[in-house]
Amino acid sequence: MPGFTPFTRNYTDLSDENGYQFEFRCDECGSGYRSEFIRSGIGTAGSVLSGASNLLGGLWGASNAARSAKDFMDKDARDNALEKAANEIMPLFTRCAACSKWVDETCFNRDRNLCTSCAPNLAAEMERERSAVGLDQMREAMRNETVFSGDTSARRTV
Repeated sequence: MPGFTPFTRNYTDLSDENGYQFEFRCDECGSGYRSEFIRSGIGTAGSVLSGASNLLGGLWGASNAARSAKDFMDKDARDNALEKAANEIMPLFTRCAACSKWVDETCFNRDRNLCTSCAPNLAAEMERERSAVGLDQMREAMRNETVFSGDTSARRTV
């Protein structure tokens, strides 16, 4: 199973020497969802050996041995962890049939079965337009209103 490819390309690898974790993001709004942290058995053993190496003043090259063991034994662990994480997070996303974006529930129009970029939510768009019209009407009323009618030319500045 070399090189597992997750359901979306929009993810970040947050893994470290202790284990694996991934964050998958909505292609539309960018909201992120993190997978559960999967502890690496080799990484934990490496931390213990590295600590022992520091305590013993580097005797027996424990830290190098841990790194070599991790590289050798744990080579497919990242791909396995990525596959598990993708399967965990995938139910939170829906793929748009029109543009193939993977979007979360806030960016998916269930009435149209498309993402909100391809099929905007009509109720939300109507309210946005209603607000824009209200702002335009308020601005026009302010333009027509006389705010100050005094003469400032005869005044002196002290």
